[in-house]
Amino acid sequence: MRILLADDHHLVREAIVSYLTRAARDIACVEAADLQQVRERLAAESGFDLVILDYRMPVASDLPMIDTVIVEVANLLHPYGVRGVGEVPIVPPLAAVANAMRSVSGVRFTELPLSPPRVLQALGRSD
Repeated sequence: MRILLADDHHLVREAIVSYLTRAARDIACVEAADLQQVRERLAAESGFDLVILDYRMPVASDLPMIDTVIVEVANLLHPYGVRGVGEVPIVPPLAAVANAMRSVSGVRFTELPLSPPRVLQALGRSD
């Protein structure tokens, strides 16, 4: 299997290549440090079975601003009539990324953030 691995951090590339080559002997990894190198590798070579691209974990500044809406109607299902505040819109993007990681790796991630060390540790447990 031929894999094109693109990440701007050489340590991340090194760790992923190390893991993949230990996981299966028939894996050949071609590395790229940036988008320009990815384009060059794809133009010069063909037959990649998989392309793994670097992507950044979303942070709070990536999310849209949350507008405050004051609701002056009591919540009849709560003993004090109170309502929850603003955390719900922040959760779905992180869950979507965790689900995408599960689709790619087959490993269910249940803790955030999905940092490179945590992902590599989970992948190592899945062997």
